[in-house]
Amino acid sequence: MVPFIDVDLTLTETREALRELYQIERLVMVGRDMDACAQAARPVDGEACSSDDAAGLIASADVIVCATTSPRPLFDGSLVSDGSVVLAVGSHTTDARELDDTLMHRSVVAVESVPIPRKLPPRIVIWLVTS
Repeated sequence: MVPFIDVDLTLTETREALRELYQIERLVMVGRDMDACAQAARPVDGEACSSDDAAGLIASADVIVCATTSPRPLFDGSLVSDGSVVLAVGSHTTDARELDDTLMHRSVVAVESVPIPRKLPPRIVIWLVTS
């Protein structure tokens, strides 16, 4: 059993510990609203970038987190480098998706639970079968 240690860390100490643990060199928040991106990036010493200027960031990123409920793909999947990890929230409807076919067809897909994609959007099941 792992012991529980009650440690009271400041936001700065937590941020520094996470950056060191995961060896995060650069954190960039990308979005359509630059003010919202800057506000989200500030507490984690991140940068803000417009989604219109993100192609170079996507190509060089080791980890891409898509935490949106966008009804359409967020970026061209061919921009993602081989070996990168892409985490996506996904969608509960069949007409919305964060990731395009280009990325899905060249990816190893992992889901949090097998029953969930079987019950929800059929696209993930199609990608799992055809990939």
